[in-house]
Amino acid sequence: KTRSKVNPLFFKLSMACVTVAWLVVLFDMIHVAVVIHHQELLLNLAHPIVFVIFNIADGCWFVETILLYVLFLSRVHHTFKGVENLRLKRPFLVFLSSLIVVDSLTYVLYFLFVFLAVEVPSAVASVVNGAVVMIVASLILDIGINVILLVLFFAKLKQVLLCSVPNQKASAGESAQIHKMLSIMTRITVLGITAIISTQMLYIYAVLMFYVFGEHDLTYSLTYSIRGLGMCFDALAVFCSLTVFGSGLYTRIFKSCHFCLFECIRKTSKVDVAAGDWEMEIGAGVASKTRSNRDSAQTQSQIESSAAQSVNTVQSAETAETVV
Repeated sequence: KTRSKVNPLFFKLSMACVTVAWLVVLFDMIHVAVVIHHQELLLNLAHPIVFVIFNIADGCWFVETILLYVLFLSRVHHTFKGVENLRLKRPFLVFLSSLIVVDSLTYVLYFLFVFLAVEVPSAVASVVNGAVVMIVASLILDIGINVILLVLFFAKLKQVLLCSVPNQKASAGESAQIHKMLSIMTRITVLGITAIISTQMLYIYAVLMFYVFGEHDLTYSLTYSIRGLGMCFDALAVFCSLTVFGSGLYTRIFKSCHFCLFECIRKTSKVDVAAGDWEMEIGAGVASKTRSNRDSAQTQSQIESSAAQSVNTVQSAETAETVV
């Protein structure tokens, strides 16, 4: 009954994204293990096994990035599609979808350059033909997509916050729906920021590696370390976005970020909304747990008090019996 609440499309996208993220980490580790076993350099792409593993890991990384964009854009679209004044406009969806498609094409071109050995003019020589040009192109696109997603997250969160101001004309059902959207949008924004930062870390480092540090075993070792760390953060963000399965983990890890983000948006929007007016799901869960613990403590206290009274009654009866 609980699992039926999870949207099948989001669940499949999330599981695919998490699976591909772990495959990236797995193939990077296999790459390192192979070069150690054969006593080869990390950048020796002339070795057939190293060449195949290197490109499989890159392919999984590209797929994971695109899935991440599609997942978060779909979540925002699905959350507001039933609300007339909050739903995403079709021109915006077409524009952002087009950027994601073009970004995907840069990844396809990258592999065409690699496997067909196409010579691409570049200011910086690379161990992989066309790598610098395609990575810089995808970096520019990724920065653009990430900035647009961040603006989208904050704009929608602000809009829902303004709609959550107590309105006498709003029915109880409409008010509950707005409060639920506020909670979902805050969660999406927190997790979206986490995923975007982890995604951009590697791109920024890659540009520094190509243009500043140079390509050698140490810089590529750091690349795998940063990419592995980014995949872990992506997997965490995606899992926590599954409300039914990831709520507990999200509460433990991101609770402070959740409330901090809400307060920042509330103050910048100059909207006076008390905690009792919006009752986010995470806050309601914490409050419910607190009430449960308090009730348990009160029940335990009553039991101990009753037991003490019973002991006192028995002792009084024994004392009276002794006197008699």
